[in-house]
Amino acid sequence: MGNPHGGDAWQFAGKSNRTSSRKIYSACRHCLLSISGVALLRKTGERSRLPYVTDLKKELRSRIVLESTENKQKKKPPQKPSVVNVRWVVTIMAVSFVLSVVMSYISNEALNSAGTVLSFVVLFFFIGLGIVFDMIGVAATSGTEKEFHSMAAHKVRGAREAVWMVRNAEKVSSICNDVVGDICGIISGATGALIVTHITAGTDGATKVLVSLLITGLISAGTIGGKAAGKGIAVAASGKVLALCGRVLSVLPLKLDNKR
Repeated sequence: MGNPHGGDAWQFAGKSNRTSSRKIYSACRHCLLSISGVALLRKTGERSRLPYVTDLKKELRSRIVLESTENKQKKKPPQKPSVVNVRWVVTIMAVSFVLSVVMSYISNEALNSAGTVLSFVVLFFFIGLGIVFDMIGVAATSGTEKEFHSMAAHKVRGAREAVWMVRNAEKVSSICNDVVGDICGIISGATGALIVTHITAGTDGATKVLVSLLITGLISAGTIGGKAAGKGIAVAASGKVLALCGRVLSVLPLKLDNKR
């Protein structure tokens, strides 16, 4: 019959003994840990620890902790790249400063001894230059590089440069739309003021104000209207614009990397 106080007494159907249940659970748990440890150690090749159940427990626990830490590290979201390229911003600021100073100095020196007709020619030139570069910046942002891949494979002149412009659309747009466009706008305004001075020499104040307003309106209308028309052309024919710009860049001694 066994000792009833030792947990070995017979039990009727439907009843349980807590001490026996604990013994059975403990034996099953040790058995499962041993089997899992043997399988794990067979995979890792560590056969020297097989006789030791305590070492198996430690090994299993360390493996579980290691796997949990690895899973947590994998679940960490990837770090997003910086939205603002500080190096590029500083570079473009320095380039725009130098270009603005140089072009303003050249235009002022050239227009000091120029007449009214030549001043108008310079004015329309800088307005047109701003429109053309605005078209290039819009074409770079709206174009795709797929149409230039086959051309680049066949080594067509300008195809590699066009792909570079599409991949670096942000930089191309900053140079064409912001740097060149703003400089052309500044020089156009200075040229317009010089034209007003030539036309209104020796006239009264009312005439000076009227001529100044007319020249300012002419510059604004020409710049805004020309850029509006140029944007539509650049979006509709971005491939042709980029191909033409690529051919021009291929002639220049520039080293362009197709990476971003």
